[in-house]
Amino acid sequence: MKSPVSTKDLFEKYLKNECSPEEVQQLLTCFQEGDMEEDLKSRIREYLQAGEPAAVPASMLDMADGMHENTLTTLFPPVRLYQRSWFRYAAAAVLLGTVITTGLLIRQSGKHAMLAGNIRPKSASIRPAQYGAMLTLADGNTIALDSAANGVVARQNGASIIKSNGAVAYEQGTTAAQKEIINQVVTPRGNHYQLVLSDGTKVWLNAASAIRFPANFSATERKVEVKGEAYFEVASNPAKPFIVKVLSSKGESEIQVLGTHFNVHAYDDEAASTTLLEGRIKIVSGKASKLLHPGQQAVIGAPEQIVVNSSVDPDQVMSWINGVFIFNHEDIRTVMQQISRWYDVEVVYNDTHAGETFSGIVGRDSNVTQVLKIMEANGLKFKIENKTITVL
Repeated sequence: MKSPVSTKDLFEKYLKNECSPEEVQQLLTCFQEGDMEEDLKSRIREYLQAGEPAAVPASMLDMADGMHENTLTTLFPPVRLYQRSWFRYAAAAVLLGTVITTGLLIRQSGKHAMLAGNIRPKSASIRPAQYGAMLTLADGNTIALDSAANGVVARQNGASIIKSNGAVAYEQGTTAAQKEIINQVVTPRGNHYQLVLSDGTKVWLNAASAIRFPANFSATERKVEVKGEAYFEVASNPAKPFIVKVLSSKGESEIQVLGTHFNVHAYDDEAASTTLLEGRIKIVSGKASKLLHPGQQAVIGAPEQIVVNSSVDPDQVMSWINGVFIFNHEDIRTVMQQISRWYDVEVVYNDTHAGETFSGIVGRDSNVTQVLKIMEANGLKFKIENKTITVL
């Protein structure tokens, strides 16, 4: 009888791209076993520390000790990952994989499963999303935030708009606001950004997203409008409710907040959803309403139709904040929708690949060719012409 392969041998075979599909599945199972954590962590660190210094960024070494730590600006301390052990160490394997692959992606179709191996793609002109956004003031003037200098960008209605370390913060002045004036921050496709509202609420904007908000909030409520995807860490103020109006092709909805962390996903080509990570929120769509508890997600597929999902994976919801794509049994169109927005590319299909799903983790700082090479290693074919990707 053939003896089972040890975790050490499996990990070494993976690094050499010698794993069979069955061994890939066995390695993935190890990621899910709590008693394997320390052993896998040790293997990952050994590999990273043995690499060439120029090829192994310090952030990878940090990742093996604290997978959930982000390197955001001082205005935006690390976003907590509500993670399970399998994600921490799968993510570490993926990040060290930037030396050998750039990611881990499994194609699931019938009995077949493959892991991308030693792929060394050529560089591509299509880069991942850049850090930048456009600010539109109430008077119609626009400011490109990525190119604006640090310091006071503008003053509006008693508030100073200050850029520091890349992020923008609204600081309320000592003079009371005379009226509510609305500003807007937009991230085009291929961009993302962060800002702090005048009440101290922090907002992260994903690609192809927008937020409209007052330079200074009124005395009775704090109300903003969002389209696309945004993550909120709302400053607590029970006397002044925080309200998010969500704009989507599926209809408008409203989130009533007391002080909490939540993610809004409201692109026109997908169902609108709100995922609660901490605190308490109420979702309202027309006459329908639902109260969410941490770990729940409300999905609005049509006006006044709210479906609550209590088995949502917060790691996957928060993946865009933490610099990775996480796919969990996703079809090709769902995968490519995210790629399309992040890389600002158009996607067309010559083959639907019906019935096939994909699971895995890929770093969002990879260029698009690297991401597609990983997917090609799992049986797909692509063609890139200018900024159009064709799924063959």
